[in-house]
Amino acid sequence: MKKKKIKSVDYKIVKGTYLLGTGREQNSYEFKIFKGHPDFEKIQVDSVCWSFYQTVDVITTIPALIRVEKIYQNQEAIKINNRLEYKNGYPLVLIAKVLEDFDYRLLEYIYATNIRYESEVSRFNMIEEKQNVTIPPSELEEKYKLYREVNQLHKNGMGIKKIAAYKSISKNTVKKYLRMTNAEFLKTFQKNSVKQYRDHILNYLYKDHKISAKEIYEQLEKDKNIDLNFGKRTFEKYVRYLREKYKIKKK
Repeated sequence: MKKKKIKSVDYKIVKGTYLLGTGREQNSYEFKIFKGHPDFEKIQVDSVCWSFYQTVDVITTIPALIRVEKIYQNQEAIKINNRLEYKNGYPLVLIAKVLEDFDYRLLEYIYATNIRYESEVSRFNMIEEKQNVTIPPSELEEKYKLYREVNQLHKNGMGIKKIAAYKSISKNTVKKYLRMTNAEFLKTFQKNSVKQYRDHILNYLYKDHKISAKEIYEQLEKDKNIDLNFGKRTFEKYVRYLREKYKIKKK
């Protein structure tokens, strides 16, 4: 029986994911590299390449990095190329350059910068205006953001020592956050329940600088229709702490 000859083509189809400042994208896309390209023989699985950014609906001219997951040649490449180009109505995005000595540590800094920027955006969005006074994020919000950032940095490959230095916290704190689940982290704050009402207390203080801790306590129970599960002395101490921290003096 005559063996069927596999048809040879002058291109390879590359399947890869984008490496972005927000992390590695979950979606995979197909790219094309033609014979005659200087990197045609060089490209392989796990290569990092320059191409152009695309989504399911949009092709752009924005340069972007991809990491190669699979390479298809000959008959497989023909099938994939014909199917996708017919389906999409446009040719596959091309590989521009294979990077031989790509340093993944560079991505760590990009990821870290993006996480810090997201933190700033979140802080910006959480600002509340009360009589032209900005209320800072609560202690829980700040620590929870730190907890998420630490876990994301570690997930992206940054080591414990680097995370501690980058976030200006101890290595033990990093290790503690990495050991804790999301539920376990939040549970640690439920014990200090007075802090859950921090924003409400600040609202009362900003509206009326003369209001007493006792009045806030009673008003809080009335407005929220709840029974506060901590003593008035604890509450008064916390109100005094908030006054000192945010410089809200009685007038």
